[in-house]
Amino acid sequence: MPLSPNSILCRFLSLAILSIGVAQAVPKPSPLFSDYAVLPSGSNIPIWGKATPGEKVTVIYDGISCESVADPAGRWMAVIPSVRPGASGPLIFKGSDSEVSSQDVIAGDVWLCTGQSNMELLLPSSSNAAEVIQSATNPKIRQFYVVPELGATSKKNRFKGKWQVSSPENAIHFSAIGYHFAQAIYESEKIPIGFINASLGATCIEAWLSDEAIESTEGGRAYLESRGPLRDGYAAKREKWKQATAEWTQQKKEAEMDGTPFTEPAPVLASEGGPEDRNIPTALFYGMLNPLAPSAIKGVLWYQGEGNSNRQETYPELQASFIHDLRKIFHNPDLPFYYVQLPNFKADGDSNGLGWAIFREKQAETLKIHRTGMAV
Repeated sequence: MPLSPNSILCRFLSLAILSIGVAQAVPKPSPLFSDYAVLPSGSNIPIWGKATPGEKVTVIYDGISCESVADPAGRWMAVIPSVRPGASGPLIFKGSDSEVSSQDVIAGDVWLCTGQSNMELLLPSSSNAAEVIQSATNPKIRQFYVVPELGATSKKNRFKGKWQVSSPENAIHFSAIGYHFAQAIYESEKIPIGFINASLGATCIEAWLSDEAIESTEGGRAYLESRGPLRDGYAAKREKWKQATAEWTQQKKEAEMDGTPFTEPAPVLASEGGPEDRNIPTALFYGMLNPLAPSAIKGVLWYQGEGNSNRQETYPELQASFIHDLRKIFHNPDLPFYYVQLPNFKADGDSNGLGWAIFREKQAETLKIHRTGMAV
């Protein structure tokens, strides 16, 4: 039987963009394609995961199937030629002799919400929280939360995260900006909206950039010169801390079981270059953003700047490099990028008021880049 045009296209695209993962006994999708996922709708939608090297993996959704073969590292990627908005049902992954499926998967638009504390801010801390949370009953709005990864110093394929369906019980864990944006877009477009919450407070833009992006800017190179050495040995420091913490936990448990006093302090989390350092250059790009690609996201929402407000002159170039990074890894040179200008928080009489005013002016320069927008 001759192959259909869709099948030929599917196989060609699947072979063209293999990536992600390690060997696995059964097909295992990326967390982005787990239960309750919002699958991007449109054409040529990539879906990936892990399997046994050489294993053929078939992905089935809404009556359309697509195949891929796991590479020697166990990585596979299948590309579904077309996903219709509003589709719903299981997302099925078939291996040579096994099958797994993700339940209650719907198709619509998916947005990436990233930045520092203002993007991270949860609904319970926002205006009219009680009323908004009680009304968060639309199951077609969903959040994917990316568990922060502080210590990535090279490209990562694995990450942790999960989808949650909007409900009063789940909405307390939603980014306030992400939820309100999703609600507004849903009311306008009437299709499912998913937003990926990949944010972390008290972070600077240099931590969200790739090596290539940070090294291409004057400000980035200066940041690397001052804080780049902290990347050296970071993994060893983190592993040592984790081991010490595990030993401390075990000792405390044994003391409690014996009924003896335990006064040993927990291992210290060193902030400068240690396990709690949120601003290791490039770490958040590799730990929280790069693993999400090349998902067919609709656009990016960015709320960050406080962490760079004392380095105003370098920010426009750094933000331009960040936009280039995202458009590159998501394979979309026209990917919309919308960001929030810092508020008039530090103004007249404040010692840093002038700095914040200059920073807001510098943020506006990004509007020179096509397909960008700024919320004032």
